[in-house]
Amino acid sequence: MIIAGCDPGADGAVAFIGRRFGMRVVIGRGQPKKKRGNIWRLRCECGAESDVPQRRLLAGKCGACIACHNRFVDRTPTTMVAERFEEKYTPEPNSGCWLWLGAARQHGYGELRLPTNKTILAHRLAYELYRGPIPDGMCVCHRCDNPACVNPDHLFIGTRADNMADCIRKGRARNKFSPKRLTPW
Repeated sequence: MIIAGCDPGADGAVAFIGRRFGMRVVIGRGQPKKKRGNIWRLRCECGAESDVPQRRLLAGKCGACIACHNRFVDRTPTTMVAERFEEKYTPEPNSGCWLWLGAARQHGYGELRLPTNKTILAHRLAYELYRGPIPDGMCVCHRCDNPACVNPDHLFIGTRADNMADCIRKGRARNKFSPKRLTPW
């Protein structure tokens, strides 16, 4: 079997050396305990090395060494989300905004996929992590008018009507009431 991106080895087996599987990289051939197919030596990001059968590599069952796997399994989903959130923004010193560096929607609002496979807007997640739950039917609005900002000090809770009134008052509305509109309807 030939895998895309891998060169066949001299003995006809697929050479996996240098290929990444999750947190581990193949560094060479391993020592087989029994004659059961190809064994590969992997090095985890933490430095631990182990031998893994090729069939486990192909099945995707070798993402992390035991120590790293246990470290990730012991974390709660909330802790995992908070850690991922913290990695995806950078503070902007002039405005005080925390600029989202992760995935963003069409109009610049950041988003993050949760462990439940649900996608949440980054500014809503920031509010929940730092301020508490968002009441049903309420919006999380930006005081700074920067959709990429996730600084909880720049966010406030409001109704949809509050959000639209804020938008019109600051001249961001794209409608016939906006002073920025140059052409008539």
